Amino acid sequence: MENQQDQNNLTNNNQTPQENINPTPQPPVSTTPPLVSQPSIYNNTNLDNTIPPIPTINTSFETPINPKKPIFKSKKFIIPVSIFLVLLIGGLGFYFLYWRNPNVIWSDFLNTSKVGYQQITKSLNASSNQKYAGYNIDGSLSIKDNGGSFSSSLSSKSNGLKTSSNLNLQDSNGKIVGDLITNQSGTSAFPDIYFRLNGSDYLKNQFSVNPSVISKYNNQWLLIDHTLIDSSIGSILNSSSIDQKKISIVQADIWKFISSSDALSSKYLFSTDSNSILKVDKKVGFEKINTTEAYHYVVSINNDNLHKYLKELRDQLASSQAGKEIADTTGTQINNIITDDSINNLKSDPNYKYEIWVNSTTHILTSFKYSTNNGLEYTKIDLNWKLGSSTIPLNLEYYLKSTNSVDDLNLSLNLNTTNLKTTIGINYKNTDSINPANNSTISGSITIQPTNDPVNVTIPNNPLKIEDLLNSLGI
Repeated sequence: MENQQDQNNLTNNNQTPQENINPTPQPPVSTTPPLVSQPSIYNNTNLDNTIPPIPTINTSFETPINPKKPIFKSKKFIIPVSIFLVLLIGGLGFYFLYWRNPNVIWSDFLNTSKVGYQQITKSLNASSNQKYAGYNIDGSLSIKDNGGSFSSSLSSKSNGLKTSSNLNLQDSNGKIVGDLITNQSGTSAFPDIYFRLNGSDYLKNQFSVNPSVISKYNNQWLLIDHTLIDSSIGSILNSSSIDQKKISIVQADIWKFISSSDALSSKYLFSTDSNSILKVDKKVGFEKINTTEAYHYVVSINNDNLHKYLKELRDQLASSQAGKEIADTTGTQINNIITDDSINNLKSDPNYKYEIWVNSTTHILTSFKYSTNNGLEYTKIDLNWKLGSSTIPLNLEYYLKSTNSVDDLNLSLNLNTTNLKTTIGINYKNTDSINPANNSTISGSITIQPTNDPVNVTIPNNPLKIEDLLNSLGI
C-alpha cells in the first residue's frame, strides 16, 4: 500500500495542475504534399516545424549590374514624347478640321489675295520710279497651216533714241533679213531711221514690183530723215484734238493711283460681307489642277456691288493726279469718259458658269474659269504664284469646240515686278476633225527687259533716202 501510495505521489508531483497548463499553439498540419510549382524554399520542409524557413531578402541599395529599366517609366522620355504626341494630334486636328475647312479656305483665300495684291502693286509702284533709258527685246514666231510654214525672229536693243535691231523672216517663198538702226540727230525729238532688207527672191515672190527695182534696193540702206518724221508727226497732231503740249500722263502716277485703291479693293473684292462682289454658290470639293490640290468653288457675281465698286473707283481716279493728267491730255473729264450708263451695262452673263480653284495648302488662287455651252466654250486663267514672290506666272486659255473643229489658244505672261522683265508667250492650235489638212498652229514668245545698257550704232555710209524708193514705186 505504501509503495502504491508513494508511486502515486511521485506521479502527482511530476504533473502540472490542469488549470496551470498553457500549451504553445501549433500550426495546422497539412496532409497535402507540396506542389511541384511551390517555391523552392518550401520544398523538403518538415511540416512538423512550427515556423517555416524565412527567405533571404536583399536589402542592399547598390545598383544591380546591367539593370533593365523600362524606358517608358523614365520621365525624361515620357515628357517629350507626350509633348510630341499633343503637338502631332493638335497639328493634325488643326490641318484637317480647320485649315482644310472650305469656309476657312475661302476666307483665307480672300485675305491672302488682298495681301498679294498689295505686295504686287507696291513692288510695281517702286519699280515705276526707276528710270530706264531703253529696252532689250527678243522674240520669235512660228506659223504652220495648209499654206506652208512661216518663222521669224527679232532682236533689238535701245537706249534713248539709239536703236539696233535685226529681223529674220522665212517662209516657203524664201528668206528675208531686215536691219534697223536709229540715231539721234541734233536736238530733234525724233531720230534718223536707217533700214535695209536683204532677200530679193522673197521680195519678188511677195510683191508685184519691177524686178529691177527690187534688185536696186535689195540689201541697200535706206534713210528716213528725222525732219520728215517731225513734219509728219506735227501734221497728225495739228489735225487732232489732242494738244501735244498736254501729253503728260506719267506712268508713276498711274501706279500711285492703283496703290491708293487698296481700301476699295479690300471692301469689294477681298471681303466676305455684304459688300463682296463674289458669292460662293457651291462648294464642290478637293480636286487636282495639274499637280496641285485645290478646293473647287462655283461662284456668282453680285452686279450691284460690282457697279458700286467701279463707280467709286472711277471717282477716286478722277480726283487723283493720274486722272487730272488723263483729263488734260484728252480734254475730257473722267466722269464723261466712264459714265454711269457704261458701268451699269456691265453685268455678269447668266449663261456663263463661274468657277474658282484655291490651293489647299497656300490658299492662293490656282485657277479661275468662266464657261458656257456646257463647257464647250470657256476662258480660264491659271496662276502659279507664291506669296512674296517677285515673279508672277500667269496663263490664259481660250477654248472653243464647234461641230467640226476645236480652237485652243494659250497666252502666257511672266512678269518680274522688281525689274519689270516681261515674257509673253502664245500657243494656238486649230484642229479640223473633217479635214486634218486644214489644221494650223501658231507658237511664239517675246521678252522685254528695261535696261540702261549703252547701245553703240554705226551709221551706214551713203544711204538712199526713202523718197527715192517711193518714187521708184510710183508712190
